[in-house]
Amino acid sequence: RIEYLNLADNCLACLPEQLSALKSLEFLFVYNNRLTTLPHGLLLGTRLRRLLVEGNALTHETLIEVVGDAPGSDIQTLAIDDEQAATLMADDGTFAASLGALPPCVSVGSLLRVQGSKRSDGIYLKLARASQLRRSPGVPIAGAPGGPPLCAVAPADVLVVAFAASQGEPEWLGLLRSLADGNSASQALTSYPAPLGSLSDFLGDRMQARDCSRFAAMWGPDDVGSISVPPTSLPTIGGKMDGSWRLEDSSDDIPDFDVLVACDGRMRWYAEDAVEVEQALKSVCVRYRKCLFIGASMGGYGAMLHGARLADTVIAFGPQVLLNQAILRPPAIDIPHLESHASQVQAAVMSARERGAHVEVHCAADTHLEHALALPLADSALVVHPLLPRTPFARLMERGGVLWPVIASAVVRLRASEAQPRVPVAVSALDLSRSPPRICVARWGDDRCLRYWVTREAMMSYF
Repeated sequence: RIEYLNLADNCLACLPEQLSALKSLEFLFVYNNRLTTLPHGLLLGTRLRRLLVEGNALTHETLIEVVGDAPGSDIQTLAIDDEQAATLMADDGTFAASLGALPPCVSVGSLLRVQGSKRSDGIYLKLARASQLRRSPGVPIAGAPGGPPLCAVAPADVLVVAFAASQGEPEWLGLLRSLADGNSASQALTSYPAPLGSLSDFLGDRMQARDCSRFAAMWGPDDVGSISVPPTSLPTIGGKMDGSWRLEDSSDDIPDFDVLVACDGRMRWYAEDAVEVEQALKSVCVRYRKCLFIGASMGGYGAMLHGARLADTVIAFGPQVLLNQAILRPPAIDIPHLESHASQVQAAVMSARERGAHVEVHCAADTHLEHALALPLADSALVVHPLLPRTPFARLMERGGVLWPVIASAVVRLRASEAQPRVPVAVSALDLSRSPPRICVARWGDDRCLRYWVTREAMMSYF
């Protein structure tokens, strides 16, 4: 019983026809191979929901068949690249005439290569418009007549670079697509307002309780506690209340943006051939006014590592930092080599702060908290959620309706702050030791993520 099959980056020239007989198969990743054909009836003979075939010189006939079978199958995402889309259009005109009617599940983007790396195929990089990750019915693909321009031709204002975790598959696509689906900027900002005050003021005597009652208010309605939630909280940048900063028109829908999906199939924490990988990322980032790097777990490490010199904002969810203590970690010759990974990402966070970028980390109150506390973050930049999750933390946030506000508000703020350049600041380890930054504790409710600040010592006692 095979449900998930990842054959990417294996120099495969063909796939066995028997794949079409795997009735339970739901996920198939064969990107970055040497395929020219796919097994006949692949979509109809399986339960495939996600099929990634980019980076293969598939024939016109193969593409016609797989795209034609999509409407009658269970497929939700059929990912092809720009060259494969061009192959679809390079016919006698019959298919090109119906190009605007491509199934919404067909996702088209540009597949990028890491130049100068001996293991370049180990990194999946795909650039696409957010609205193209899953198109609305009747919307043509990018570059087609009536469709939006390609990212390479007309970049959006904001680029979101999404680093996948260690599952070996691209992530964040569904969430990022939803951001560009008619959601309002004001909703994004009020769903993730600035820290509302101190946790001790909000909880009162309950903060000192020795049972689970001290956590009850963190899951209650908005009017529970000593501090009420204002209906509209002013947006802030970098955790500082700034009454002079406003959105010119926060009622507008969140504008379309571009997405660069990164996936390290070799599970090297995006640190293998790091210089070459960063050059590939830089070649894309330089075309955008603002860049947001996001990632969870291994992806969070990659977002912080490469966002040091490229991102305006970095948001990491449950990032692994102390790899010498992690159960799942990259290969290393010895413990000091693993410890060097922590030093690298700590230096990256410091470098990002020095150039005026905002680095924010979200984690649960589990072992990932120790990883987060090892980072030299700014005041209120660490957000601890009162959870001990058994499922991936970022996915649990998404199910709880609080991941969307965090990412959406970051996109809105970046676009609104377009005219405000980053201001370099002097940050040193001595500064951090003299004035320990405050930490935020999150409260979930009504599809909003609210925050209350607390000292490090009080946070450790609380949890």
